[in-house]
Amino acid sequence: VDLGSTTRRFKDLYLSGGVVFNVAGGTGTSTSGTLDDYEEGTWVPALTRVGASALTYTTQNGYYTKVGRQVTVNFYIVINAVSAQGSSVNIITGLPFTIGGLAAITHAGSIGLNTGFATAVVQTTMGRGTEPKITFHDNVNGSANLAVDWVAGGIISGTLSYFIN
Repeated sequence: VDLGSTTRRFKDLYLSGGVVFNVAGGTGTSTSGTLDDYEEGTWVPALTRVGASALTYTTQNGYYTKVGRQVTVNFYIVINAVSAQGSSVNIITGLPFTIGGLAAITHAGSIGLNTGFATAVVQTTMGRGTEPKITFHDNVNGSANLAVDWVAGGIISGTLSYFIN
């Protein structure tokens, strides 16, 4: 059954359930083939280091899109001033949803612009726990968490996707 045509289109569609995709011949069920969760919003990314780093920001933007269990976050941070560096791993906190599963293998993404660290960043990981977070790794030893100074006036931006439970 067709709903609308190329010349007669619907503007909005309101559903009380979800959109059920055809699972005939597949191994899924109507539950696994139903898209019933979509959300967009904002979050506030915050930079920190263990050992009491203190930063002020010129810009601190975060956006997310959640489709089912997958969350994609975008962040853009401009560091205004650094009054205390802290002493350990560089992280971003404030993610909109708790990370599910094995955090080290359930995310993907990249750093788009990085002038906010004193060294180049080549990869990120995401940590679970009481506060989900993004950690960074450098060019020298990709498996070591990055622990370097923040740069006043620097910019850190990126996009990552991860799964929730």
